[in-house]
Amino acid sequence: MPTRSRALHTFLRTVALPALLMATITAGPSAAAHAKGNHADGAHVNAPWSDVTPSNPPNRTRSNLSPTTAAPTTESIATSVTTDDGTGPADMNAGTDDSAHGKLLLLFDSSGSMEEPDDDGGTKIEAARQAFRDLIPRLPDDALVGLRVYGATVYDPSDPRACTDTQLVVPVGRVDRPALTQALASFRPYGETPIAYSLRQAAKDLGTSGRRTILLVSDGEETCDPDPCATAREITGLGIEVKIDVVGYRVDPEARKQLRCIADAGSGTFYEADDANDLAVSLHRLSVRAFRPFRVAGRPVSGTSTVDSAPVLRAGQYVDTAPRQGETRYYRLRRSMDSSTLYIGASARPAPSQAIAAIHLDLRTPDGDGCGYGLGTGVSYARTNPVVTASVSSWDPFTAHHRDCQRGRELVLALRQSGSTGAADHASRRSGSQSTLDGVPIEIVILEEPPVASRDDLPPPAPIRPPWRGPTGEAATEVTPGASFSDAPLVGPGRYRTSLFPGEVQFVRVRLDWGQRLEAEVRVPRPPAKVAGLLDAPHLLDLTLIGPTRGEAVATLSEVAGQDHVLLSPTTSSHARATTVEVRYANRDAGGAPQTSTVIPGDYVVAVGLGDDRDGETYLLPIEILIGIEGRGGDGAPPYVDDLGILVPGPDGAATTFRPHSTGDPTGSDDETSGSDSGAGPRGNVLDGDPLVNQRTEAPRGQLSGPRAVLVGVLSAVVAVLFAATGVSSWRRRRVNRRDAELTSS
Repeated sequence: MPTRSRALHTFLRTVALPALLMATITAGPSAAAHAKGNHADGAHVNAPWSDVTPSNPPNRTRSNLSPTTAAPTTESIATSVTTDDGTGPADMNAGTDDSAHGKLLLLFDSSGSMEEPDDDGGTKIEAARQAFRDLIPRLPDDALVGLRVYGATVYDPSDPRACTDTQLVVPVGRVDRPALTQALASFRPYGETPIAYSLRQAAKDLGTSGRRTILLVSDGEETCDPDPCATAREITGLGIEVKIDVVGYRVDPEARKQLRCIADAGSGTFYEADDANDLAVSLHRLSVRAFRPFRVAGRPVSGTSTVDSAPVLRAGQYVDTAPRQGETRYYRLRRSMDSSTLYIGASARPAPSQAIAAIHLDLRTPDGDGCGYGLGTGVSYARTNPVVTASVSSWDPFTAHHRDCQRGRELVLALRQSGSTGAADHASRRSGSQSTLDGVPIEIVILEEPPVASRDDLPPPAPIRPPWRGPTGEAATEVTPGASFSDAPLVGPGRYRTSLFPGEVQFVRVRLDWGQRLEAEVRVPRPPAKVAGLLDAPHLLDLTLIGPTRGEAVATLSEVAGQDHVLLSPTTSSHARATTVEVRYANRDAGGAPQTSTVIPGDYVVAVGLGDDRDGETYLLPIEILIGIEGRGGDGAPPYVDDLGILVPGPDGAATTFRPHSTGDPTGSDDETSGSDSGAGPRGNVLDGDPLVNQRTEAPRGQLSGPRAVLVGVLSAVVAVLFAATGVSSWRRRRVNRRDAELTSS
């Protein structure tokens, strides 16, 4: 798009039209009226997109351990990677011979010190066993898990075998819960603490490919040679997909120092557990992180540097690698319905860097005329474990007149990265570090919305200043959030309990229908004394809402504007709040992201991030996530031509048809105070919240006052003139392009 035309386009989008909408939408109410709104019931959100279609010592008992000396051979259970004609999604973070979840080796300390008393009246080994027993049922069914112990068979420290006393009691393979449970009961606290040797053997157990995690649980420091920190550094030097997480259980200062060193050298996390509950929670969270890192999923595709050779994509979900700085990847997008609207989103997790990574999407006609563009940056203010996302649509109020944008069989998507140009980016370039998105996996989603038969009876764009009602709920339900968009569990209205490590971002999904909006709140209770002593001052927690098209959907002018991030206090409770505007078809005509990201029903993502700890401290911060859904599902649903449905990515990456489940009152009743949880209940990763029903009152827009009417009239005239100028510029540009083509051919 030429500079002059783009400048007009930008002025229209960012100044003129938003001002006109603000003047019109915010007219004062002329009369009181009531609008009924219910929270959606649990049955409403049960279905994600995929639902649409040894020498004996005195007084010691000899271990009954049966060592396994051979390393396991793990068969491939990788997610299939297919071509455009195939049917399988690809996980770009999976190795060629592992599960999409990666591999985890649990390394268990069974040295003599584990026989020491615990505060609960038992022993350390009993508390550790119970923590592992609690973990086993929560491991994913297709996870690859193994168990190795050390210090379980040789009692005499002078015995040369004491420093090689480690056994693989459950080989790494598809999770075998009975075998893990039986193995836990088979050994006793007995000998020395050969951590370094055990780490080296654990690395061999995990093989040489894919994401591999060693989770070490120990109550003491190394009693043999060599230095376990050096060994950890050696292991992680084998590849970037290897890490060592460490849990220190009731450790003294010297052991703490060494175990933290192992975690740091192993590119992992150190967590100190002071009691059995801490131990159980830390094992669970670290295991979750091992199996659920940020990952992208979809059908593999390779964008090209030229339009002519670009792959043809339809509605669905795809995976590519991000282009290098200064390069552009092209894709040809093909409609399956005449006059449909295409929505494209792109998400990635940049490599660590001080630079701010951004994804730039540009949608054009095959002739090069602009149809829309989107620029997205990180979803976390903390810029921690950053995830970047961007969105663009073929419908833009400033190119709505362009026939090829709205009806052309194919459009062209240009994807490139935009880094910051500030001091941080200058520093990263000076140091020779690569750009933060170069070559990282990137997830591309394409949704296709049918045309409507008529817009006559549809409501106008949603008010940009929605009220805050406040989500509520009874007792909190434990939830395991996802680490990316693709593995975020679907939740309904209610309260959910989880915890965050510093530097972590977690995701849950919420299903919205036409006429509904999302309210989300994160509550942080007053931190426990241990956590309070470690919290930075200040320490940032933030909350972001992302629409189905991967655009940021936070209503920036709501009653809780600016409360989507909070500086945590070590002495008081804290909260962050955010809401969307109501999902309406006419939001496509609005001028700001809060509306253009809430144009269709579907799965809206709640992302919660906690900043890195400046001192490298690691702890679990307990939080509650409260979800509320306002509005009556189905209100303002558009009449699609031929009763068609929205095409969204299915479980295999191909397109599937999505239709909202509710029409009108989700309870099937006109009773404003009734609700139903019929059909609600756990199902896979779906965790239903308590169904809530709230009667809400909202004032309608009134008539425009005299001065406001004059303002609207003036702004309307300005917009009309600028639209005309943009159209003339586009027409002249096409004439010049056509003339140049004729001259070239002649």
